[in-house]
Amino acid sequence: MFQTRSRFVTYVALISIAVSFYSIIEGFSSLSMQNSGVMAFAQQTFPGMAVSTTATVFEIILNAIGLVSSVGLFMRRKWGRVSYMTVLSVATVWQIYSSISTSIAMQNMMAQVGMEGMLSLVVLWSVIGLGISLYVLWKLNTPDIKIEFEPPVFHHDMND
Repeated sequence: MFQTRSRFVTYVALISIAVSFYSIIEGFSSLSMQNSGVMAFAQQTFPGMAVSTTATVFEIILNAIGLVSSVGLFMRRKWGRVSYMTVLSVATVWQIYSSISTSIAMQNMMAQVGMEGMLSLVVLWSVIGLGISLYVLWKLNTPDIKIEFEPPVFHHDMND
């Protein structure tokens, strides 16, 4: 019997594939800029906003694993769903950590330039991102979605 494929899983997988691919390219671009004169000036001007090479490499690796798991999710592989949920959980924890450290650095920087009110937008987007991640994790764990990732069951009629 053919199992139905939910639009939710298809859309999540396709969006995740695109975002992961873009993020990998952005990460390599960031790595190539880290030794430039412009980046050195920015790090001297705002030392709290410096991005470490280790963090950038971690994000590239996380996005590469996310890309593979997104393809597995799109193909309705059980390993794809499980690995996608794992990567999304790790990425969510990383985002919370990054948001907190960025918020602290931005708070100090914005106080210097008189733009304290902008910090609330960073917090707002972080909360929205956390909510979306939690919803996707919950939805991928519902019985209706889980069944999409089970191997098809073939019934053989003994009267044939």
